[in-house]
Amino acid sequence: MSIESSRLSLQALNPEDASFVLELLNTPGFLQFIGDRNVRTLEDAHAYVAKIMADPNIAYWMVRRKDDGVLIGTVTFIQRDYLPYRDIGYAFLPQFGGQGYALEAVTAVLKHYLKTYREPIVMATVLASNAPSIRLLQRLGLHYESELKLEHSDERDLHLYSVSCEALAFNLSKL
Repeated sequence: MSIESSRLSLQALNPEDASFVLELLNTPGFLQFIGDRNVRTLEDAHAYVAKIMADPNIAYWMVRRKDDGVLIGTVTFIQRDYLPYRDIGYAFLPQFGGQGYALEAVTAVLKHYLKTYREPIVMATVLASNAPSIRLLQRLGLHYESELKLEHSDERDLHLYSVSCEALAFNLSKL
């Protein structure tokens, strides 16, 4: 399945994406704001990709620029065991930041989500220190809901954001 926007094409994760996943998961921003997934080799990346692809609770899209086919990031929708609704996430290589790609890709996935799923709410988790991500979530209409306290986690400042799908549809129509 493919999702298209004006500048981007998003396809489901596949085994050939392992080298990109290896690069992305080891960028300073990913390590700081999302976490260390202990993916250090191409073999680790292949195992990580296989695990994600086998999990029915994870939708993982690879984001490519249409004009040159370059992979620039990912957008995910995950049903986490500690959240009642799906959680949207995204990560982009640092050289593609500040160009509107994250907003464009996340908007495209959210529009797809609204057509595909019948859940009333979209959620997102973000570190309190990740100001660019928080701004993007707020631009989409997500609002701070609470601080999350997770067992077996050292994330002290993980915040939960959410929006009703009705409000989300309205917000996306204005972008």
